[in-house]
Amino acid sequence: MMDFKAERVGRGLHALSGKIVLNFDINEGDSNELEVQLFRSAKNMNDFRILPLKIYRTHLFNILNTFYKDAAMANFKNCSNLPQFKKFFEPPLKSDTYYMDRCLFDESGFPNYVVEGFYKVMVRGYGPAEWTMVLISQIETIF
Repeated sequence: MMDFKAERVGRGLHALSGKIVLNFDINEGDSNELEVQLFRSAKNMNDFRILPLKIYRTHLFNILNTFYKDAAMANFKNCSNLPQFKKFFEPPLKSDTYYMDRCLFDESGFPNYVVEGFYKVMVRGYGPAEWTMVLISQIETIF
């Protein structure tokens, strides 16, 4: 089970809170895979176009050791119990409830410039549990 929400923590500033309930261990070489697709809409949330950025279907540990480690892990250090590691994630990922409590994201690990508009990130999980998570956010210039 996954449950997330964006919380306003300041003027134009939002944080992510939520939890992921993992009911089984994830081991190296098992069938737990993810893929990620990105979409953008310039004007509204009804006209998304696919972007040429994609994480092809791969094992969860490949994503933890690359994209998560490089772009997201530092943002979760002080606000969650998500894995933290130096070089490589050491399997298994244990059955547990993983939480995020008002996690803020800085720009490190992300592109330096992003065009204004609505963005949709679709994450699909495969394995003993098949699931889809859709995140929608709006990027706008704040003066």
